[in-house]
Amino acid sequence: MHEGIAPDVLWLAAELAVGPAAYVAQQTLFAPAGAGTHLAITDALAQWPHGYCPACGSWPAFGEDPDRSRQLRCSFCGVGWRLRDPGCTYCGGAPSHLTALTPEPDAAPRAELCSGCGAYLKWLDLPEPTPFELLPVEDLASTPLDVLAVQKGFGRPSLPDLGGPERHPCQVEDPAQ
Repeated sequence: MHEGIAPDVLWLAAELAVGPAAYVAQQTLFAPAGAGTHLAITDALAQWPHGYCPACGSWPAFGEDPDRSRQLRCSFCGVGWRLRDPGCTYCGGAPSHLTALTPEPDAAPRAELCSGCGAYLKWLDLPEPTPFELLPVEDLASTPLDVLAVQKGFGRPSLPDLGGPERHPCQVEDPAQ
């Protein structure tokens, strides 16, 4: 803790302060085809097979399904990418490991809980992709899903370890090893 500020709050403040610059950078890099972007970058984004952001490596804040495209939205830079596999976003576990959790029966927003890694991902049923400026608002508006998932023992993973050994993102490393 620094000067009485919890590390999570400090991280959130830093993320909110730097996020707009990251958004501008990724918009420049991943601009729509025909706007000066190299076609290889656009193709690579369309083929991105991972659950973490192709621009900055962060996990998604939530998923959106405006046109049944299952698009993930980065919690940091706002980039959107399609989820290619129907399994767990974090560990790649089979769809059979996923359970849907809703705050109310037949409610549109839901959390997918993964019994394989213990993580969850919120899915929001929105008519169109959320503008960057409103990503934190939508994330906060869906807090009841976070509360339900945490009460059931699930959590959001820390940042992916992109340079370390292959492991499940929600798995805690044993310091004795």
